[in-house]
Amino acid sequence: MLDYAAEFLRESRRIDQLIWDAMSLVRGERVLFCGFANDGLWVKRAIEIGVDVSVIESDAAKLAELETLGISTLRGSTTLIPARDNSFDAIVAFHYLHEIDPTFHTQIVWELARVGRRIVIVEPAPPADPLGKRISELYSRAKYEAGAFEEYRPIDYWRKLLAMVKADVLMQQFTFTRLAPRFAVEETVGLILDAMEVEQMPQGYLEELRELARRPEAQLSPLSRFVLVALGAGEPVRASAGTLFREETAAEMAELEERRAAVAAAAAAAVAPKRPAAPPAPPAEPPIPAPPPVAPPPAYAASMPGAEFPPVLPPPAVAPAAAVPPQPAVAPPPAFGIPDPAPFGAPPPPAGRPAPLGTPFALPEDPDPFGLSPDPEERAGFGWNWEPPDGRPETQPGDEPFGL
Repeated sequence: MLDYAAEFLRESRRIDQLIWDAMSLVRGERVLFCGFANDGLWVKRAIEIGVDVSVIESDAAKLAELETLGISTLRGSTTLIPARDNSFDAIVAFHYLHEIDPTFHTQIVWELARVGRRIVIVEPAPPADPLGKRISELYSRAKYEAGAFEEYRPIDYWRKLLAMVKADVLMQQFTFTRLAPRFAVEETVGLILDAMEVEQMPQGYLEELRELARRPEAQLSPLSRFVLVALGAGEPVRASAGTLFREETAAEMAELEERRAAVAAAAAAAVAPKRPAAPPAPPAEPPIPAPPPVAPPPAYAASMPGAEFPPVLPPPAVAPAAAVPPQPAVAPPPAFGIPDPAPFGAPPPPAGRPAPLGTPFALPEDPDPFGLSPDPEERAGFGWNWEPPDGRPETQPGDEPFGL
């Protein structure tokens, strides 16, 4: 079964490759590294792929170690780099600036921009878990009391520094998706304690760190990594280094993938629901025999021997319909002017019988139902008359509408 340590190691290598691609160092470039972080692992890999590497260092012991390894060095400080303008294709500050007094950060970034065409800053992110925060706080306090610095900053802090000296700043953050195994937490805290003892840190800090590491619930989350690349205006962006940071063999990777697939299959089988066995299928029913074909009538079959298609029977004889007596012609209704005696479909009552509810729309017996005068001149204003009535010239519509 695949152990968690192997998976965490694989995750660590993936993060390293992402950082290497973001740095985009290629053969033939002149690159200046600030310091010799991580035991020079990144410097050595750059030399292996053909990069012309130099390291700037002020510590005499470090300079001697670099010369033993055959690495070109510059003796000096990054606050005043002993090099001409644009002497390097890239300047790499790998886990370097968080160990420098922040009051010098602006001056250092200006110097990096002066001597390099491209600036690459790789920094750890501030810790997010309680144990990591406490370790960082104690370690920073101990370093400060010893006259040194150890302070992690958010990504916006580094972006603002680079924005002062270069036109384009590309930012990336790479985060672990797995937690470190328990033994890795103990080893990390042990390395921190060893470093603090060498540097003669206060014993109170060391005892508190040991107590934190001994707690069973102690969990240390791996720090994310910030990679910021500053380019001049119009400079092309390189997407990848085109090389591997570590040359793993194909057999190692194949073995790891095979073990991961086996673990995934076992986990899927463990959580799969138990399905009941399917009931036996019922016995098959005997097929229903097809009805025998119906032969056509003998007369038609005999009249069409050898026909490709069966003959079509004629339709059955239909008895002639009974004669319908002719209907009297109905006169069309009048076009206009004459009212329909039955407008709603009700027939008029027979002659001699009065309608039960009266004749529909019967006119009243009064020849003048609205009480108007028979004089035509007096009746002239009745109806849809849109002319204004006679009256005073100053009268307006709406005044005394009924002549009151």
